[in-house]
Amino acid sequence: MFRSTIVRVSPSRALFALGLLLPTAGCVVKGPAYRRPDVALPSKMPGEPVPSAPKLFSTSAGDPWQAWWSVFHDAELDRLVAEMRANNLDLKQAMGRARAARAIVRSVRSPLYPDVSADASYLRAKESTAEGRSGDDHDVWGATGSVAWELDLFGKTANALDAACADASALEEDRRALELVLVADVAQTWFDVGAARAVAEIARDTAKLLEETLGLVKAKFDAGLTTELDLRRTEGDLASARALIPEAERKIAVAEHRLAILLGRSPGSHFEAKPPAAFQVPPDVPVGLPAALIERRPDVRAAEMRLIASNARVGVAVAEFYPSVSLVGRAGTSTLDAGTLVDSSTFLWSVGPSIHIPIFQGGRLAAQKLQREAETDAATAAYVKVIYDALGEVADSVTGVSARLTSRDRQREAVEAATKAVELSNLAYEKGITGYVNVLDGQRALASARLALLTAQRLVLADLVRLGKALGGGWSPAP
Repeated sequence: MFRSTIVRVSPSRALFALGLLLPTAGCVVKGPAYRRPDVALPSKMPGEPVPSAPKLFSTSAGDPWQAWWSVFHDAELDRLVAEMRANNLDLKQAMGRARAARAIVRSVRSPLYPDVSADASYLRAKESTAEGRSGDDHDVWGATGSVAWELDLFGKTANALDAACADASALEEDRRALELVLVADVAQTWFDVGAARAVAEIARDTAKLLEETLGLVKAKFDAGLTTELDLRRTEGDLASARALIPEAERKIAVAEHRLAILLGRSPGSHFEAKPPAAFQVPPDVPVGLPAALIERRPDVRAAEMRLIASNARVGVAVAEFYPSVSLVGRAGTSTLDAGTLVDSSTFLWSVGPSIHIPIFQGGRLAAQKLQREAETDAATAAYVKVIYDALGEVADSVTGVSARLTSRDRQREAVEAATKAVELSNLAYEKGITGYVNVLDGQRALASARLALLTAQRLVLADLVRLGKALGGGWSPAP
């Protein structure tokens, strides 16, 4: 049987005990100190340009590629990016999550300060008439104030605060990473609109050319200078060219719908985008050193913030093994007469420490510590993987742009050759030197070459956008 014992302590002794405990409040037991993992980085950025491509990229250290989409020198693209950053709904959700995380930091910090509260009460009561009592009605007035403060002697709250701050920073970096992705999506979709319009224009030009050719073939057929086979072949090629137009218009509409949603609009807006050939490739794109890439990319910084948070939670788990000490004080007054509420005779108070010592928890605390350590190991692996993925994205983009620039130049040569071939075949057919099959083959080759050039130009722009995204864009690291 347990016996409850009340020990009376004088105010001076209580204050003396408080004085002994207060100096220990600064003796925080921290968890394992955070150290950034060592990651084997290449001495230069991977993804050298292919030998046949022009030299476009430098690997010298310098300022990040600020507002990287401005290298396309398109005022309308600049305006669309600004609209997306102001109105995109996914970005607004990320901003809300970041604000909520900052509020959590304030909540986690609160135990570092005393909890002060005040209460006031009034009670109207009637005594029982049993045992000779009077049974009169009476009032009971009361007012109390209390202070409770759990001393963070072993770093439980301090480590939890470190973890919450790191989590908040990670969510802010997530927002920056999302913003970077959305800017890239706006640019890619903007180029998709222009490319789809260019395909539609090529299809119309091809159809117009075939219409002119069909008129020539009909005139020759009516004059008995060609066969019906040539006439029907021309009609079939014209129908095929015309069939490409509605499909290109469908792709224009789909890209416009996607772009409107990115801008925070309802689908239905129309955008007059320039064709890919209208954009000039920037003469020099500063890639930067691998170490600079780590500091610049928001997803890399977010991964490190989550690693810091996991490491701090190990400290929280360690602190759970130690006692927790609280200081509790209470003072107030209680009286049956409101007029004597502030009288010294009605004053009451109490003050003193309380301590909780974990003795046996069935292995719960040890399991929590093992869990936090395992989570830290996983966060370390995630951090290293993000870095390697970032280096791979840069390497792919650098190599892709270089190779596709070379491919684009060869496609330009193909278009020039196909255009000349069509001119020669038409002239030869008009003079009766060659058959109509050569004319149709030349026109098909020209249409195919123009579409291939358009695709090559679009792929160059796509890889430039991917490179800007892979480099971390133009946002400076958060303080």
